[in-house]
Amino acid sequence: MTRSILGLTPPDLPIADIAPLAALDLVGVAVFAATGALAAARDRHDLVTMTFFAAVTGVGGGTCGTC
Repeated sequence: MTRSILGLTPPDLPIADIAPLAALDLVGVAVFAATGALAAARDRHDLVTMTFFAAVTGVGGGTCGTC
């Protein structure tokens, strides 16, 4: 059984309808990553910790955002 979106099966779904949603998803991940980096910068962590916080919050926020 295939999942349908708006009554269309995946082969019938136009790419133009998916592209804006994918772009919004990437923007959401970037916002979560920036939030993690800013939180690390506020606490005066080094670059490695800042990168780690950005990655963890970006992946976690992107994953939870699509749940």
